[in-house]
Amino acid sequence: IHAGVSAPHLNKWDNGYPSGGNYWSDYADADLYSGPHQNEAGSDGIGDHPYVINGNNQDNYPLKKPWAPIETSIKVKGNDYPVTIVTDTTIDQITATENTLHFKSSGPAGQRGYISVIFPMVNTTEIKVYIDDVKLTPPPFPIINTNGTHYFIYFEFTLSTHNIAIQFAQILCDLNGDGKVDMKDIAPAAQGFGSYPSH
Repeated sequence: IHAGVSAPHLNKWDNGYPSGGNYWSDYADADLYSGPHQNEAGSDGIGDHPYVINGNNQDNYPLKKPWAPIETSIKVKGNDYPVTIVTDTTIDQITATENTLHFKSSGPAGQRGYISVIFPMVNTTEIKVYIDDVKLTPPPFPIINTNGTHYFIYFEFTLSTHNIAIQFAQILCDLNGDGKVDMKDIAPAAQGFGSYPSH
């Protein structure tokens, strides 16, 4: 900055994708797309275009609904982890069994509802979403993204009263804990060859 010249005031209005930014009551843009550039098929609860505050500031990932989180926890692979649920439906009867979060979601029959679940990244985790015991298979939902520290699980559905289950399951044969089964799992398998209980 040169003497006598002030820089424009800039603020950060969002936390990047998929965390998102803020809810703006006068934001009217559509939510038809997802992804960091909002150019992938399927909505994700984030507006498709930035919310412009002024010439120097904008929220790149404006939320389509107000942020009203429900906090709970679940035990996955023997450890407790926090879970945040954001939704425009009514949530009740939240219970957690080993690796699975169960709850009821309800709202005005025939309208569309959404649920967004934020869960810490746990190595060797495969995420499955069930509505009334029917597994969702993309496209379009669930949309599962990560920011490197958390999973962001988003799905929409036609409302009435539904039983929702989100399962955080271990990926079989992922021996090195990187979230995928590949050649890198051979070394841990070789190291464990010939082992026995209490070895």
